[in-house]
Amino acid sequence: MDSEDDALAGSSMPPRLLEPEVAPLPTRASLRRAEAGLPPEPPVAPAVAPAFGGAAPAALRAAPAASAPAPVAAAAPIPAPITLPPEAVAPVPEPVLPAAAPVAATSSRPDLSASPGFIDPRRPLLPGGGPEDDVDEEQLARSTVLERVLFVLAFALPPIGLIGSIVAAIRSDRRRGWVITLLKAGIAVGVVFSVLAAAGGYAGYKVLRQQQAHDQTVAASAAFCAAFVKGPTLAAADGGWPQPAATVADSVTAMQAFVTRWKAVAAVSPAGIQSGVTGIASAGSEVIDSVNTQHTIDDTSNRQSMQSAVTASGVADWRAEYCG
Repeated sequence: MDSEDDALAGSSMPPRLLEPEVAPLPTRASLRRAEAGLPPEPPVAPAVAPAFGGAAPAALRAAPAASAPAPVAAAAPIPAPITLPPEAVAPVPEPVLPAAAPVAATSSRPDLSASPGFIDPRRPLLPGGGPEDDVDEEQLARSTVLERVLFVLAFALPPIGLIGSIVAAIRSDRRRGWVITLLKAGIAVGVVFSVLAAAGGYAGYKVLRQQQAHDQTVAASAAFCAAFVKGPTLAAADGGWPQPAATVADSVTAMQAFVTRWKAVAAVSPAGIQSGVTGIASAGSEVIDSVNTQHTIDDTSNRQSMQSAVTASGVADWRAEYCG
């Protein structure tokens, strides 16, 4: 050692610094030995390389060999668990708690009914807001101005009076605790008069519709009525059937003019009377066909046929209704 130190001292190389010793970390093998209860392995001296290319110290080169590990003792066997029979185990009694004494029900809200000025919301109130005990029965049952007005409206305007009386009755029950007689009578009158008003309104509506239909028919019958003004003979009972002429041919010509005139009236007649007017013209055509076949004229029979056709046509009633 001294010779090596002297050699290092005589050399031009700087002296080697001493490093602090650090405890080595446990290896995985040492941890398994510790878990198995075995002694740790003896430390092994690490091989040190020669410093600065020189030879290793003699003490390191002559490190003693590691001693052989001690033999591992066999582990003791684990005894088997002891199992007792069920009858040998005494049951553990459950603890019995003492019964709790009943607690009297108490309310956390204070009783204010005996306080001065307390107002029970379940009791009827007057408009002023005082309790019922502060007024007499007569003043509480007295009707208000609004209730009397609603009773009058039940006659004058039944629907409005009826609805208002029902609302006032609900408010009276909340305010007084009952419904006064005036409101009950207003409701009854409102129901009766509302039904009558509804029936009268429906009847008036029907009359209005009929009047509108009548006015429309009068306007449509203007040309029909004007034809009777121009030919007054059309209003006769036989419709203006002509008298027999000197000859059959002349009579047929006059009869044909009668049919032509009634066909012209049918062309301007409204739908309600047009079929009746056409029936008169058709009856005249049938008489003409009979005269042409027989070559004789039976004026009495022909005139009776035309009177029957005019009566069945309804022309007279139509003129009385729509021609003024």
